[in-house]
Amino acid sequence: MSEKQQLIEAVLDNLSARRGTLGALLVRRDGICTTSRGPRSVAPDTIAAMTAVAFGAAEVVLHEFGRDPVQRFQAETARFRLIALAATDELLLVAVVEPRISWDEIAAGAREATASIAKIISG
Repeated sequence: MSEKQQLIEAVLDNLSARRGTLGALLVRRDGICTTSRGPRSVAPDTIAAMTAVAFGAAEVVLHEFGRDPVQRFQAETARFRLIALAATDELLLVAVVEPRISWDEIAAGAREATASIAKIISG
């Protein structure tokens, strides 16, 4: 395993350890899961593919209103909240959290994680 891969896994481990976080994935925009942390009962490849499609669809829809890049995409059920953030031009950071966790609680860890991933990838 490369040093970059180890560093990325450590970032996902830290994010997954936050209160109310059920899992975290790093996903290419074409829907391929590069790294995941979470319960074994979930299918990271399915989550990655569908999240990339949903994020891309949100980009297309919001592009109709202006050319600002999508910063995050969010979907929520009674039991789960899925949040996808642009980590780099090619990668999305995906976190699944309990819905009782507010965006403010998630934001610090998510922003720190995306900044760390961008630094790892570029450097």
